[in-house]
Amino acid sequence: VDDITSQVVDIIEKNYIHFPKHDQWFTSGGKQRFADRVRYHVARNIPLEFILPAFPVKSCNPDKTLGKSPDKAEELAIHSMKIVADLIKAVYAPGVHYNVVSDGHVFSDLVGSDDAAVDSYGEMFWEMAHNLYPGLVNFFRLDEFLLDNHSEDSIAKLISNTDVDHPVATELTTHAENARRALMCLFGCDESTVTKEIKEDPETRNLYRGFSRFMLEDLYEHKSCKNLPSKSAKKKLCSQVAFLMILRNRAYSAMVEWLFPLQLRISIHPHPNRGPKYGINIIHSSLVAAQRSSEEKNFHIPTPWHNTVVELADGKFMLLHSKVIRGSSMH
Repeated sequence: VDDITSQVVDIIEKNYIHFPKHDQWFTSGGKQRFADRVRYHVARNIPLEFILPAFPVKSCNPDKTLGKSPDKAEELAIHSMKIVADLIKAVYAPGVHYNVVSDGHVFSDLVGSDDAAVDSYGEMFWEMAHNLYPGLVNFFRLDEFLLDNHSEDSIAKLISNTDVDHPVATELTTHAENARRALMCLFGCDESTVTKEIKEDPETRNLYRGFSRFMLEDLYEHKSCKNLPSKSAKKKLCSQVAFLMILRNRAYSAMVEWLFPLQLRISIHPHPNRGPKYGINIIHSSLVAAQRSSEEKNFHIPTPWHNTVVELADGKFMLLHSKVIRGSSMH
């Protein structure tokens, strides 16, 4: 068991883990905690279960992506899952399952995307994954966890005293809104706690500032931001959005941890890898040219839904904003 566990962890370390500037995989017991989760599965001879909150919706910013549907970028991410899965299966026969727990409706109203666009993107992503590698990826939505198997009356009663703020103008659906309200009702934390942590905790403060910068970039062409009279007003809006994103992210993380307490929790954010979340490079290094992105300082690893893919002469790919591609000689 220990030998197989060690081999599996080494494969994931070399092929999937993202090592940020202040990494703690080696220094704070992160690798050992990850190995303990792997060992739990290996000792029972069951497939490893990756839990990945991701694939929400394409960015609403036309300077980042080419459209609203999953494209070559998402396809590369799915191929990357398969690459890692095959490497693991070579040393551990039960292999691995990927559980994509879409956070689309958790944040869609904050990032300028309509709820219907989230639904459409999710359906197309699931179809793409299933057609490429049947059985490799399971796909879950927020409402499946919180609304399914409950009557409308019981949901209405649950969320009757819980509202969520919408500082950005988007088209909402009742189903998605009810799921958001249920999430915050069941797993939400106190706002004053987050306010205090932003003031006193450097990690939370950096996360808040990173989200603020990222949203200023992401929402720049959205009417709710574009129509504001000044740069300071735009920054104020994006700071408000960043605060709400932290609140919802904490609620969502708490829900995922409650639902999946023993699985391997991976993330598209550059966590320090001390656990319980571990950052990954969502596209395998064999498929992309080496690149370091400015997105990381905003607590993001480059993702398919915030970028556009460019194929290079050597057959490898790069993730870039569509604006960069349009302004260069690449196309």
